[in-house]
Order: sequence, then C-alpha cells, then structure tokens
Amino acid sequence: MKSFLIKALPHLVALIIFATLSSLFFKPLTEGYNLRQPDQENGYASGKAVLDYRLANSEEALWSDNLFSGMPAYQIQMQFSRTIANILSDVMTFGLTRDIAILFKCMLGFYILALCLRINPWLSITGAVCFGLGTFNILYLGAGHVSKVDSFSYIAPALGGLILAFRGKWLLGATIFATFVAINIKAGHLQMTYYMFLLCAAVGISEGIGLLIKKDFTYLLKVSSALLIAGLLGFMVSCASVLMTKEYAEYTIRGKKELTIQPDGKPAESEVKEGLNLDYILEYNYAPREQLSLFIPNAKGGKSGQLGKDKQLMKTVPAKLREDLGGQNQYWGDQSYTAGPFYVGAAIMFLFLLSFVVLKDSIRWPFLIITLLSLGLCLQELTWLNEFFIYKFPYYNKFRDTKMILVLVQIMAPISALLLINQLIKSEFTAQTKKVFLIGLGSTLLLALVVCLAPKVSGSFLSKNETEQFEALEKESGGELSRLEDFKEALTNVRMEVYKDDGQRSLLIVIGVTLILVLLAFKKPPLWATVVVFGALIVSDLWLVDIRYLNNEKSKGQYVYYEKKASQNIPYEADVCDNAILETERKKIPDFDTKAANLKKAMKESNSYKSVKDDKALTMISDFGALNLNSNYRVLLLNNGVFSDSKISFFHKSIGGYNPAKLRRYQDLWEFQISQELNGITEAFKSRNRASIDSAMAASNALNMLNTRYIKYNPEAPPILDSNALGNAWFVEEVQIVPNADAEILAVGKIDPKKTAVVDTRFNQMLKGNSFASSNSSINLEVYGTKKLTYSSHSDVEAPAIFSEIYYPKGWVCRIDGNETPYFCANYVLRGVMVPAGDHKIEWSFEPEVYAKGNRLMFIGSLLLALLILVTLFFEIKPLLSKNNVQMK
Repeated sequence: MKSFLIKALPHLVALIIFATLSSLFFKPLTEGYNLRQPDQENGYASGKAVLDYRLANSEEALWSDNLFSGMPAYQIQMQFSRTIANILSDVMTFGLTRDIAILFKCMLGFYILALCLRINPWLSITGAVCFGLGTFNILYLGAGHVSKVDSFSYIAPALGGLILAFRGKWLLGATIFATFVAINIKAGHLQMTYYMFLLCAAVGISEGIGLLIKKDFTYLLKVSSALLIAGLLGFMVSCASVLMTKEYAEYTIRGKKELTIQPDGKPAESEVKEGLNLDYILEYNYAPREQLSLFIPNAKGGKSGQLGKDKQLMKTVPAKLREDLGGQNQYWGDQSYTAGPFYVGAAIMFLFLLSFVVLKDSIRWPFLIITLLSLGLCLQELTWLNEFFIYKFPYYNKFRDTKMILVLVQIMAPISALLLINQLIKSEFTAQTKKVFLIGLGSTLLLALVVCLAPKVSGSFLSKNETEQFEALEKESGGELSRLEDFKEALTNVRMEVYKDDGQRSLLIVIGVTLILVLLAFKKPPLWATVVVFGALIVSDLWLVDIRYLNNEKSKGQYVYYEKKASQNIPYEADVCDNAILETERKKIPDFDTKAANLKKAMKESNSYKSVKDDKALTMISDFGALNLNSNYRVLLLNNGVFSDSKISFFHKSIGGYNPAKLRRYQDLWEFQISQELNGITEAFKSRNRASIDSAMAASNALNMLNTRYIKYNPEAPPILDSNALGNAWFVEEVQIVPNADAEILAVGKIDPKKTAVVDTRFNQMLKGNSFASSNSSINLEVYGTKKLTYSSHSDVEAPAIFSEIYYPKGWVCRIDGNETPYFCANYVLRGVMVPAGDHKIEWSFEPEVYAKGNRLMFIGSLLLALLILVTLFFEIKPLLSKNNVQMK
C-alpha cells in the first residue's frame, strides 16, 4: 500500500497543481464571471433559435432559419447523443468551470504524453504547466474559440498513446490513442483533428521505420494493426459530427465552385476549384520571420494596438512626431488584426533547438520535419510549399488561418525539452559526449544571441501595407520627403526598441537555462532542485507574457476581460425596431402568450439560462424565441454588417448572419445579387424619398424571393415593411431552363420571380413544360416548424410551386398528400416542386440520413471502446494483483 501511494503521489500533486494554476489564471471565473469572448457571443447569438427549438421540442432542430435565410445547424448549436467520449471528457474536467477545465485538460493531456514517453513524473508536471500556459491556449480561450482549444488539448495524449504502442505497450498505447482520438473529434474542431493526424502520421512512420531497422516485423504488424483499429474506433465513437460536416462541406464555401465567372461577367481568376479562396485561407497567416515570436513575443510587436499607449516607449520618440507616431500600430506583421503571437517560451524554444543536436531519442526526426513544415505553412506569402498544400494536399484548403499549424510546435517543443533534460539527468558524460554537448550548447547559444541582440534579423519593421502606403506618399510628395523619412525612421526605431526589450528578456531566460544545463551535465544537482528552478523559470516567463493579452485587471471597478455570467446568456437587448417587429407579428400567431410562457418555463429549467436572474430579460428572449419558432419571414439589416452581424439572428430570421460555414450558392447570390440590391436600397434611403425606396425594393429580385418582409435601417426606429416580399411560397407561370450555374445566377437578376422561375437544365426532367398559366391558384403555409413545414395548395393545372426556402438536397424531403415527391433547385437557391392540379397538402421535412446513421455508429463505437478500455484495464491490473498475492504468501 505504501509503495502504491509513493507511486501515486506525483500524479495527485500534478492534478492539484494543474487545477490550482488554471483556477488562479482565470480567477474571476470562480467569482461569478465569464470571459468576454466575442466569438462565443456571436456563436451563441447565431444558435439561439436552435437552442430554443431544443428546449421547446426536446429534440434537435438540425436546421436553422435564422442565418443566411436557412442552413443546416450542423456548425451552429448541435448536440449529439452522449457517448463514452462525453463521459471521459467530463471526467477529465473534475467539475471545474468550462474555461478553467479546458486549461486544466491541456496540462493533464500533456502530462499523459510525458508519462507515455517515460519522463520523470515531477519533470513532466513542469512541462505540462508550460504547455498549458502557451499563449495559443490563452489567446483563443480569451477570444471564445473554445472548441478549438478543447480539441487541441487532446492531441498530446493521443500522440502519447501512439508512441507508447510503438515502444512496447501496444494494447495500452492503442487504447489511449483510441480514447483521445474519440474525445478530440467529439470536441468538434476538425482543423485540430487534421493537425493531430498529421503529427501522428509523421511520428508513426518514424517509429515504424525504427522497428523495420530492428527487423521486428511481427511487432510492427501487431502495433500497426492495433493503432489502425484504434484510430477507426476513436473516429466511430464521435463520427456523427464528421460525417455531417463532410456531407455539408461539399455545398458550402469549402466545397466545389460551380461558377466560372465573376459578378462583372469576367472569368473567375482563382485557381482553387474547390475549397476556400486563397486570400481567405492565408488572411491571418504570418509575415516573413514572424515565426520568431515563438521565441521573442514582440518579434513583430505582439498584439495589435496603438504605440501611444506605451508612455515609456513614446519618450524615446522626437516630440514633434509623438502625436502622429502614437496612433501607429505596435504590431507590424501582415495580419489585419492579432490579439497576440503564438509564444511557446524562450527557454522551451532554446531547448527545442538544442534537442535536434543533442537528444538521442529518434522522435527528433519527425519533429524536425513537422517543425519545418509548420514554419513554412504558417506564412501569408504564397510560397511553393503553401501552393502545394493548398492545391494538392487532401482537404488542406478547407481550413483558413493556416498558421494554426504552429500549435504542433507548442506540443513538440516542450516534450523535446523534457526529453533532453530527462536525458541529462540520467546520463553519465564521457569526454566525447561532453564535447558534443558543449558544441551543441555553444552553437545554440550563439544563435540565440544573434536573434536576441540583432533586431534586423527579424526583417522589416514596417508591415506590407505600411510599405505600400509610404511608397504611395513618396510619389505624391513631389520630392519633399524629409518629414516622411523622419517619420519612417522614428517608427522603425521605436519598433526596434520594442524588439530589443523582449529580445533581451528572452536572452536572460536562455542564459538561465544554459546554467541549468551545465549543472545537469557536470554537477548533477538533486532532481527536486532542477524541477523547482527550471519550473519557476519557464512558468514565470509564460505567465508574464500571457497576462499581456488576458489578465484579471480592473478598470473603474469592472474586470476588463470578464463580464457577469448573465451577460453571456443574453448578449443583446431588443431595440425599438426589434420590438416593433415583435408587436406586429405576435398578433398573427394563435395563442402566442401561452407559447412564449411555455418556452420561458423551459428556459428557467435549463442549464443554458440558469445564470439569468432578471425575469424581464428572460421574458424578452422567450418572446422572441416563440416568435421565431412560430413564424416565417425574414429581416434585412441595412448596413455593411449583413454577413458579420450576429445580433439580427438572435432576434429574427435574417438574410445574413455570422457563420464561416455558409452555403456556397448563398454566398454566390450575395456577391452577384444581394449586395447590389443592398447598395441600391441604401442609396435610396439616403434620398429620404419613399417613392425611391419603394422602387429600389421592388427591383430587388433576390430579396423579394427570400421573403424579406422587414428592413431594419435604424435600431431606434420602426422597420420599413417591404410589400414586395413574395411570401412563403407561390406558383409561377413560366420556367426558364438555363444550361448551367453561370446562366442561372445571371438570370435571377433579370426575371420577375413572381411569374418566372429559373431552373438548371439538370432538373428539366421534373418539369413537363415551360408555361403553366393558371388564373386560379394559391398556396399557403399552414404550419411552420423549423424542420417541418406544411402547406395547402390549389391549382386548376399542374404547375411549379416555388418555396422561399433554401435548397439543400441532403436531407429535405417533400411529400404531397403523404407521397414523397422529387424537387428541384429554382432561382439558384430556392426549392421548387411540381404540384398536381387540385387541392393538396404539401409537407417539407428535414430528415438527413447522415444524422441517424452517425448516431447509430457512435452508439456501437462507444460500446466497443468501453469494452477495449475494460480489457486493457484487466491486462494492466492483473500483473499487479498477481505480484501482491505473491508478496502476501
């Protein structure tokens, strides 16, 4: 028993340290506050309708009408059946608050990786804390990219399981690998999953080559088979989200491009025929040599912000230039905005570089390859490497902000550092090994000296945009360049000071690490002293950098980066315009007050709204929730934020919204039609002439066919009612068949959508003629239910009905009088169906097969993974029990 406690002690201490440090960093979360997370706010606002549907109906909506006129809810607010991955993820949180728990899981996951590599547990604790405090975790939790950091936290332990399997414990390693693959996928950020498999593939190939060299073919076959099955099992446990995303992605801006023209009719210039646009992929990538910020946080100025905020720094600027210079950005990279760099730690990066020379573990070779790959792919410049991956590498062009691959360095650097220190602790140095070590140490130290003390190695101190602006100003100056040159020189000098300050800071840390290494090599200090000194050095380094970007400071008695919990549940208040729409529409909904009261009751009983104590606020959001669940029209926000504003989706069914996974056809309609119509209406509003406004709205074919009933032009004024909106459905008199998507999108702006529909020739077989004139026809929405809509129709002749609902072929089913009927895409984005003559009941139901299939596979996968875990525990515990029995005898 005593022996067991001694072995368990470091693990218990690790849990306490991880929980304590995570709670201290996010201390206000323990005091009734939440982080101000803009992306979480936007995501919550966009998904409110889906959440309300779940509360009102006790099932998943699967579809949302509140963004982009309608889209699958797969990337909005989906909940899947609970699996073993949910249970294990919950166990790992130990009941901690969400953001504290994710930081805790980052540390715990890395600790598991270190133990799988058989690194001393006490040293592993230090490395785990270092990994957890990497600025990626702090920055992205602060911004609200919760699923991204959560998913990232499981990459390290998955890698640990893979390495453990290759290095002798195939069953335990495969089980750990399967478990964390499952939880990683469950977290729901496929870009992190993609990077996980990239890293694991590189390490797996390297380990396999090692077994081939040893000619251990039997074990190689065993471990490869085990890991392959484990990976498939991990995928199976959480596959529903992946399967749904894969199916949906084909129809989004990440899928194939159908159009070959631009809005002006010219040929499309992009070479990427599938996936995201090139500029969109690379927009937030690094400038040349910005990778140095892994080692020096302010290698490119750190975060976006005005130089003038640093009063001490501005004292170095000539007085006549201070005012102008103070407004310049302290960040001089090429990202349009950054909250801060990916800083791994000066000590860790120094040890990482040294490990490539001194470390004996073969893992350094795949780490070297992935590191070089990451440093190349993080650049904004379209290099041959970026070009190859974007155009040729599978699925790579589905992701944006591809500098995110640097998260792999945040895993590889600290584990390499721990392996190196662990090696130095255990090794006895010979004259030859001392020589190699000192040469490696001296070379790495010299490189660090150059990088830290020579700012010009970081490249230009002007961003690409600034350089272009200065060049334009020089041309306009007519030769009088003295003030402009003085300004450029002062700006360059002040930014050099920023670099020097942080460079000297990193150098001091490196010198401290060098002393520790020399002592380890020649004096062998006690393990506890090494852990304490090394731990204090790297933790203080990272902690002090982290609080530059997210801290617990207060301004006027309020936390700068935190807000009361209720504020996150209700991020917006309804304005005059929103309330005017509510008051107009609620009168049309039978028994509206009862429906709103029932939803409010469900909200009070749910965890989602448990922090909302303001009854008036809860009444407001339940009223708008009931409105959304029982009505079907759309609202246009008349400003430049149509595709970036989430508030409108919080209260209404919106023409726009905020979500990066919108349907490609809808994006095309925006670029070709809606944006021009929006400009026309905006110009008409400037004239303050109602006739001009009405004329502009009447000419807006796309907005009218999308049933845009209200135009919100001023939050403090009632909306404009658009009498030209075509309603929920209508019969057309004529169908215009066009040969392809190009012709279809161009025709939408030319037809009268009330009378004519445009249909691609691929649906021609569903249409039995081009003219369907009828003087006596009608179609009406009888019941609206988000994923089930019921219409009644009457027509003297068989005719095409056009529905103001977004076409998405993977899930929507049309039934006429209970019989399933094929439907077609009309007017580029809408649904249409041929309705027989007479009176009929038409039902649209969203029944995606992939959802049901995914849930079945997850259930089976959970059972299999649970069985695998039990079998593994049996074989791991059995020897211990046998040993104890022998000792007792």
